[in-house]
Amino acid sequence: MRDEFLAMAAHELKTPLTALKMQTQLIHRLLSDAAFQHPRAEGLRKVLCTSEKQLEQFLKLVDDMLNASSIDSGKLPVSVESVDLTEIVRSVIERYQFRLTEAQCPLKLEMPTPVRGEWDPLRLEEVIVNLLTNVAKYGAGKSIEITVRQAGESARLT
Repeated sequence: MRDEFLAMAAHELKTPLTALKMQTQLIHRLLSDAAFQHPRAEGLRKVLCTSEKQLEQFLKLVDDMLNASSIDSGKLPVSVESVDLTEIVRSVIERYQFRLTEAQCPLKLEMPTPVRGEWDPLRLEEVIVNLLTNVAKYGAGKSIEITVRQAGESARLT
């Protein structure tokens, strides 16, 4: 019953959140239009960026609910493709840098070369997001060192 509830709740939450995401993207495009000139445009852009980040976090929580339900039922979808782990790490850091800054966690990156492999990029991203948000939450004020290296036929994320 719990899994059914989680799946239903996540689905019901995802519908309006997806619509809201599309609306924020439209507003972002309108604010980026060179024809839009307003003295408060830059302030509006900053507020919109913050709103978009919070919306992404909320969508991630909903996805986590769906994943929890899928894992428990043994039906977690995996989509393997050729990806660069360093690019996934950079993308997540870019999106969550504001959290690390708020938590006063200086970041040192060591990712000298692309590290390609056959992985599910969404699942890798989820792991990296969870690690970074945990660091910001439980390691506030401490520095973070992230290293991505090729290790023979494997990859190593430290």
